[in-house]
Amino acid sequence: MEKVNATSGQTFVLLELSGGLELVQSQNTGKFYATSRKCRIPSTFTADVAKLMVGQQI
Repeated sequence: MEKVNATSGQTFVLLELSGGLELVQSQNTGKFYATSRKCRIPSTFTADVAKLMVGQQI
């Protein structure tokens, strides 16, 4: 995902990392639900390099 820095106007690439399926138990109801964790990390990669990384594991 490409974003633009609001102050400098420079474009940069965000990497979105996502995990596998997890079953989590609700603290309120005790029932289980499925979820997946994900986060976005700014990088110095170009968009082309970031596309090559799709499917890679860290």
